[in-house]
Amino acid sequence: YASPFVIQETSFFENAADNGGAIYMESDCTGRLDNVVVAGNVANFNGGGIRIFDGSFSGTNVCDLRHCTIYGNGPNGIAAADSVALSLTNCIVWSNAGTQVSPGYTVAYCDVQGGYPGVGNIDAEPAFRDPAAFDFHLTIDSTGTVADAGIDAGFTNDCVFRERPLGFGFDMGAFE
Repeated sequence: YASPFVIQETSFFENAADNGGAIYMESDCTGRLDNVVVAGNVANFNGGGIRIFDGSFSGTNVCDLRHCTIYGNGPNGIAAADSVALSLTNCIVWSNAGTQVSPGYTVAYCDVQGGYPGVGNIDAEPAFRDPAAFDFHLTIDSTGTVADAGIDAGFTNDCVFRERPLGFGFDMGAFE
């Protein structure tokens, strides 16, 4: 609430709350998530993964996600409402119950299940190693989909400090 934050190279697994199972932002927050995995979280109402809401209507919540993996949360992967400036770059948002990402935000070079308007976005199975065991490493089957499909977002490493890029281009998601 009314706080700045930066969350980098971490994971949020199997958390629960009324809103924002893993992360809940309200009223004048400015935040950034870099190389973060949000998976298997549950909310009773909105944003199983992430909920961003401006309950005070006094300002704008700002949240930027870069190289994040949002997977298997419910309801919704990322639920945003009211005065929110939300952007995603090089993210994978997949297999969340309900809406993957609330409509109307800036999403670029992301893999969003069901598709999402924006430059460089795709809708392709990301082929994670073992999502049931929370292993979101990319596999050889990720080639031609999320591997090498991102852009330079200013990172030299992924969430486990592996060098970016490893191949011909930057991979989408938290793992290179």
